[in-house]
Amino acid sequence: MNSLVLGIDVGEDNSVATCLFPDGEVKDNFEFAMNIEDYEDFAPGIPKGTRIAFEASGSTYIVSNILGKLR
Repeated sequence: MNSLVLGIDVGEDNSVATCLFPDGEVKDNFEFAMNIEDYEDFAPGIPKGTRIAFEASGSTYIVSNILGKLR
């Protein structure tokens, strides 16, 4: 795969994300609050073609759905 990978650990109040280059090197680490304002700031910065991996939790579908609409 030659695309970036974004891993998101979804939390109650904040989520932590790590973006990796295709070779596994860390591109960036960041945190964002679990609210629409932070989603709106965060989503446009995800390059097209980036694969997104979430932990398995009850909030994952909600976050994935919102980010999908904002990208």
